[in-house]
Amino acid sequence: MTASTTQVEPLANERSVTDPMETALKTIPGLTHIHSLTYPEFVVVDMNFDVGTDLASRGAQVSTAIAAAKLPAGTVTKVTPVDLNETAVVTYALTETGIGRFASTRSLEDL
Repeated sequence: MTASTTQVEPLANERSVTDPMETALKTIPGLTHIHSLTYPEFVVVDMNFDVGTDLASRGAQVSTAIAAAKLPAGTVTKVTPVDLNETAVVTYALTETGIGRFASTRSLEDL
């Protein structure tokens, strides 16, 4: 899930947005892992649930928990359930060494 905020300072964002969201989310039964990243004006929270979890019902539980959290005015949240059975298992990052960082641009087909 993500949250857009008006807070520019990451520490203020963590105290007023990330911490209350994590506290609210930790009340959901079956939550096995939670990890958050706090940026200026943006928060990302990843959650894992027990195997066999219905994504639609978990998404609703996450939305309900977040709605109960006391977040600053203007905070906009978005819950995006992701089924790991439908995502890539391997991700590649291609890099090139050369004269400059953007010395040449090639397509994947060129490689």
